[in-house]
Amino acid sequence: MLSNPVIEDVVRVADSEADAAGDRAVRGPGLMTKIGVVTFPGTLDDRDAARAVRLAGAEPVALWHADADLRGVDAVVLPGGFSYGDYLRAGAISRFAPVMGEVVEAAGKGMPVLGICNGFQVLTEAHLLPGSMIKNDHLHFVCREQVLSVERADTAWTSEYAAGERITIPLKNQDGQYVADEHTLDELEGEGRVVFRYEDVNPNGSRRGIAGISNARGNVVGLMPHPEHAVEAGFGPDGARGPRSGTDGLRFFTSVMRALVS
Repeated sequence: MLSNPVIEDVVRVADSEADAAGDRAVRGPGLMTKIGVVTFPGTLDDRDAARAVRLAGAEPVALWHADADLRGVDAVVLPGGFSYGDYLRAGAISRFAPVMGEVVEAAGKGMPVLGICNGFQVLTEAHLLPGSMIKNDHLHFVCREQVLSVERADTAWTSEYAAGERITIPLKNQDGQYVADEHTLDELEGEGRVVFRYEDVNPNGSRRGIAGISNARGNVVGLMPHPEHAVEAGFGPDGARGPRSGTDGLRFFTSVMRALVS
């Protein structure tokens, strides 16, 4: 069995950082909710995702790509990064990791799964979500604060948003252009499976401005922007938008807790 001493420390580090920042996560039934965060070789944002889970009031559980064991978690996050260096297609190698067999099976049974950036790419490669991701249309890496419109607020990961709401989430990618054939795009639109759409600017040329989609059941969601980077005021996108400024991403993680304990 392969192990990695770095990821084994994810939960401890997230806990200690949260304490140092004066973590005031809501306590209650969600305290025992366990959300797994998968690390592949080249993953960059697993600690950020683990911290977001902790701030939402759940327990993050580190999952290693080579272990075919979800360790009893209630939900799974596939975080961002450049798994296996994005060789072949982004996410194409990670799709065959032992842990992904368990994720695919669990998702089929209704477990909530969130794919962020590279995680979204992995979900398309694993056929949990349709379509594919290719190079940005301008062929450059993009890093910006991105306004999104919430198109669907009834998935396991978006129930604490309102349909039509505009939120600001950091975006950083080089293979972020979502593509699919017209039939698939029409199907996604017709079934209400477009969860997020880019507003003001389409930063990567994604078809129909699609920033995130879901499966038909609504338990699997993938998006290119990074909600885990917008969970604390002062450490995310800020502006004169009221008390939630900079924390628009936190509700992804409180939404799934609500779905799990309801």
